[in-house]
Amino acid sequence: MAKYLGDYPSQQTVYLMTNAHKADGTPIDGAGGLAVSVYKDDVATEYASDITLVGPFDSRTGLISLKILTTNAFYVAGHDYFIVVTTGTVDSISAVSYVLASFSIENRSALRPTEKGRTLDVASSGEAGIDLTNKLDTVGILPAAQAGAASGLAIVGSTMALAAVPPTKEQVRAEMDSNSTRLENIHADIANIATLGGAIAKTYTVYESDGVTKMASCLVWATSDLAGANEIANRGLTDDLGHHIFYFDVPAGTTVYIWRRKSLKTFANPDIEVV
Repeated sequence: MAKYLGDYPSQQTVYLMTNAHKADGTPIDGAGGLAVSVYKDDVATEYASDITLVGPFDSRTGLISLKILTTNAFYVAGHDYFIVVTTGTVDSISAVSYVLASFSIENRSALRPTEKGRTLDVASSGEAGIDLTNKLDTVGILPAAQAGAASGLAIVGSTMALAAVPPTKEQVRAEMDSNSTRLENIHADIANIATLGGAIAKTYTVYESDGVTKMASCLVWATSDLAGANEIANRGLTDDLGHHIFYFDVPAGTTVYIWRRKSLKTFANPDIEVV
């Protein structure tokens, strides 16, 4: 059975070492009159160019070297190829039609590196390994507006970069504890809604950072001082329209200070208003 040399990338040179020997296995210099050709799949058309046959190779009796260039249009990805002796004898016996070896060009492996010679790290259980420190260079792959800097993975439509190392279990737990504490504080604030109030009604609107979109579920409260120590009126959450109605018990024309808070949002507190 002919030796299978493997599945080659397109246009890669194929090398083969083989032997010429007598019927009893003794090496013999029989390559001088040999000629070989390559057949593709089951097509009865041979290709004899771009083949270099040397024998004896390195002055070693019986050793034959073959070098096949696959840059010609005859060689196409997705096919099998067979190296066959078309002329010559070895030890006075015809070697014509002897199949020396076979190979394929991109006709076996489902996964292939984009750069020749690179390999894929595969675990013993069959999973592909992931190297988080090796980040894709998106320059030249994504549009300029979306591509990141060289050696950095860009998130499409964002300036966010992939973290090289995921957070530890302890870091995740600490973040969860911090968020839980914030949530408890918000619940406590909501419980105090309507503990303060007066006769002057004032509708206050909270906006997103774009200054246009109204922000719902934002906690707001008012104080009489810039330091935020003396709370006045009723605190509460903005409705779906970003509104909250304060009821102040202060003289008309009084300056008040409005404070805003919502998870993951940033505000320039306080906002100075006049009742």
